[in-house]
Amino acid sequence: MAYFRSSLDDEGRSVDVQGSFVRRWAAANGVRIVREFCNSGPATAEGRPTLAEMVE
Repeated sequence: MAYFRSSLDDEGRSVDVQGSFVRRWAAANGVRIVREFCNSGPATAEGRPTLAEMVE
């Protein structure tokens, strides 16, 4: 699994950068990503529902 997050002030750009980096790393290291999770928003876990879904 892979989890990407961004803050409110970066307009989601960091999610694209994180995703690209992690996918390249996984491919180069023989790791298969079976599911991706993504959240943008506040820095608290309560404001990131996909994080809670991933943890479950």
